[in-house]
Amino acid sequence: MDIADIKEFYFITAIENLDSILAHGLLSHNQIAQLKIRHKSIANGVIQERRKNKPVPGGKYKLHDFVNLYFNPRNAMMFKRKDMHVDMCVLGIASDLFNDRDTIVTDGNASSDYTIFYPVSSGVQRLNKNLVFARSWYDDDYFAMLRKKRAICSEILVLNNIPVNNIKQVYVSCEDSVGKIKDILQNRSLSLPVMVDGKIFFQED
Repeated sequence: MDIADIKEFYFITAIENLDSILAHGLLSHNQIAQLKIRHKSIANGVIQERRKNKPVPGGKYKLHDFVNLYFNPRNAMMFKRKDMHVDMCVLGIASDLFNDRDTIVTDGNASSDYTIFYPVSSGVQRLNKNLVFARSWYDDDYFAMLRKKRAICSEILVLNNIPVNNIKQVYVSCEDSVGKIKDILQNRSLSLPVMVDGKIFFQED
């Protein structure tokens, strides 16, 4: 994959977290805990416990010291939460985060024992574009399907926080969610494009 292939990164969250995000920016789990910010998690608790304790290569940080973004939001995590789509949103994040030397690229879900962590300077080139941006990870071969499922969850990890001005747009699954987003933006006197794209949320036409 080339950097030019990446238009933006994606952060999946509950809509009710958006007001806090617009006030504080995107924060790592550890930053949220330190600042005692109210936060609704839509993540799998078992996986989050694994991420909490998993060190990032180098030994200085753990996964919960980073904000995790996806290259492709239509992934296994989203599929597991597809029934919650009305109460979820995806934030489109500017792709210039590659300039941060503390940013890390993974070739799969960062909690997986099979995932490799790369410096941002070389990590993108090691990703398989066709696998990461695939519409589906299904395969008749079970082990091939597992590899595809992991690859589509490739992440970019940003240390501590991402400022609000890096958020470029908000994606929702349906018109019912648009009003919720616009009310939050209006209360913050902010303007961001709100895009309806049901396919991201596995809400097919």
